[in-house]
Amino acid sequence: MNALKKMLNGYSGHQFQSSCGETPEFKTFCAKLKNAMRKEIREDFPDLDLTVWSKGHFDVSGFITRKSDGAIFYFSFRDVRTANVAGKQMYRSAKDLKDYRGGMNRWTDGGNLLAAIAVARNEFEM
Repeated sequence: MNALKKMLNGYSGHQFQSSCGETPEFKTFCAKLKNAMRKEIREDFPDLDLTVWSKGHFDVSGFITRKSDGAIFYFSFRDVRTANVAGKQMYRSAKDLKDYRGGMNRWTDGGNLLAAIAVARNEFEM
């Protein structure tokens, strides 16, 4: 089982505490998520680079760059208080590292996010 899938499966069915500020629980989740993504990229997808990481109010997003063709993809893990983090997560092509609107939304299981991006079509090919 890949690092990301294993980490997310540990949170399957987990109910995160809601708060008006960042909780220690969410801070720990974000650190584990980022480490799992980096580990899986290093071990299984060296053509990918976790270029931008952004932690919001109970959500995480960022950009992943594919080194071989320069394709950029935006990803988003929705509000963890209301969404199953191991379930469907969104990604899409992006024109640059500030393109939050990007191409068509695509969905994949959270544990398969990096594998999906590794083979995804870049809608903004030069």
